[in-house]
Amino acid sequence: MSKTIMVSDEVHSSLARLKHPRESYTELLSRLAGVSKNRPRSILECAGLWSHLTEKDVQARLNAIERGRVKWRPLEW
Repeated sequence: MSKTIMVSDEVHSSLARLKHPRESYTELLSRLAGVSKNRPRSILECAGLWSHLTEKDVQARLNAIERGRVKWRPLEW
């Protein structure tokens, strides 16, 4: 059974930017809502997640990740 929902033009534009090529809006909303948590995740789902960031913002995030790696130590059994 399908349902019709109304969203503002602004929300629709935001959803359209988040939607992957060939992904339906049902699939998009399911992904965003975490409904499909049991399926295997693909690294390809991460493609483009930072496309809206400036180069400076990307570099800041990469630096933060690297700082976290330096602090991380594997568990000793």
